[in-house]
Amino acid sequence: MLAHQLGLGDFKTVNRLMLDSPKPEWVTSAGSPSGNQKLLWPVPEGKLWRGFNQARRGAKHRRKHDGIDIGAPDGTLFRAVENGLVAYSDNGVRGYGNLLVVIHPNASVTFYAHTKALYLFPGQTVKRGQVLGEVGHTGIARGSHLHFEYRVRGRPRDPIKLFDQVILPNYRHAGTIAR
Repeated sequence: MLAHQLGLGDFKTVNRLMLDSPKPEWVTSAGSPSGNQKLLWPVPEGKLWRGFNQARRGAKHRRKHDGIDIGAPDGTLFRAVENGLVAYSDNGVRGYGNLLVVIHPNASVTFYAHTKALYLFPGQTVKRGQVLGEVGHTGIARGSHLHFEYRVRGRPRDPIKLFDQVILPNYRHAGTIAR
């Protein structure tokens, strides 16, 4: 099995990807880029709830938010933002609930957290737009949403400008920002 050969699928894998670049053999196994310059919005019906580095409303402790939260009803399907290799698919990382981690051909890494269900396992390759699982509220989550992180060399980056479109809540702006 590819996951075993590459050493994927356990907490050590996620820990490395949170702190450092993926191993070269992981990036090679991620396949080729899709050819699209922008990332695909992961939840087609989902709306941006909370942005990068934004604290929760009413939070006593202002903790840095390493990703974005995309609100959607429980069970809504989410998809891969780019081609890649599944590095982790489980619920063993504190706070994230059910978590899927994908390594991309450009060595970036995406985290999809708080999911209700995950449809893939470590070692599988994914294509841009492929359904990966269902939005949920596992782990430390308030309401059904997808927590999405984009990391480069282990550091979280704000992904908003990287998406082909961003769907905003009606109270902030009208609808979609096409990129």
